[in-house]
Amino acid sequence: MIKDADWQQRIGAPPERSRRRRRRRRSGCLTRFLAFVLVVAALAGWFWWQQNGLSSEEIEVASAPDGFAGYRIVLISDLHAKEFGAGNEKLIQYVKDLHPDLIAIVGDILHEKSQLAMIPAVASGLAGVAPTYYVTGNHEWAAHAVQELEPLLEENGVHVLSNTYVMLERGGDRIALLGAEDSNGYADQKTIAELSEEVRQEQGDVYKILLSHRNTRIEEYVDAHIDLTLCGHAHGGLIRLPGTDGLIGPHREFFPSYTAGLYDLPYGQLVASRGLGKTVVPTVIVVLGSCVFRVIWVYTIFAHFHTIPSLYLLYPCSWTLTAIAEIVYFIHAYKDSMKIFTQPQPAEV
Repeated sequence: MIKDADWQQRIGAPPERSRRRRRRRRSGCLTRFLAFVLVVAALAGWFWWQQNGLSSEEIEVASAPDGFAGYRIVLISDLHAKEFGAGNEKLIQYVKDLHPDLIAIVGDILHEKSQLAMIPAVASGLAGVAPTYYVTGNHEWAAHAVQELEPLLEENGVHVLSNTYVMLERGGDRIALLGAEDSNGYADQKTIAELSEEVRQEQGDVYKILLSHRNTRIEEYVDAHIDLTLCGHAHGGLIRLPGTDGLIGPHREFFPSYTAGLYDLPYGQLVASRGLGKTVVPTVIVVLGSCVFRVIWVYTIFAHFHTIPSLYLLYPCSWTLTAIAEIVYFIHAYKDSMKIFTQPQPAEV
């Protein structure tokens, strides 16, 4: 039997280089673990903000009459029954802190009839902040909720503009505030051009602000000589890329326009809101495709090859995977929704 002392004498003590290598390996594992935890925490925070965060952009419209200088309109679109706190108290407080003179809700406040129960709290809350006006979107008509929704909003202090208008006065100037029902409404409803002409005949040549859900009715807004249109609908582009108005629009068109912000039209201007509603599935797809997939790639493909090309390749692969998944989801959701969204309601009786 070889004694331990003889064994140490024969093979020698472990070299210092080996000990340092093992320490570095343990340190490297700890660093990677901490980095992974930080990435997961950052993704969780980003995901939470995408679903629950509130943000706004201040846009100045120089074309408005001088008497309305400093007049503040808060534009809200596409809430889709999302609740920011109990009774939407966080949304109401956020709007209150913006000190609006008028609140404009331009449709898609819900998308199922069962969501009518959340309306009184948000309607009365916003109406308590400033005069609040509402027009329908495509989802309210698709859910067959309009006949119950509009009276409910009125009961809670919100003014429903159903192809009608009201006059606003300030500083000796006047503005006509028009409201257009969504094009999924009654088949024989008044057109935007007819409503605009009605204003001209009754009020003369006044500045017109139109509340309308869709950002895609540009020709109608221009032909009706609307000075400023406030709308939503496009959610900033259903799949948004930096430097663009989106990759895909609400009608399956590539690279849509007029999806977020202020735009000059051949006649008048348009402001489009990106909306407030839920975006859980698209957000999960982005997190999985652009983040989780990359982490897995680094610990598998890159760990196996240990080459710079194998590291750089993960970017086009993750972009492609995410884009394909988003497009597949969009096509699936679009087919389901458009079965009823494109059909106008029967004529009102």
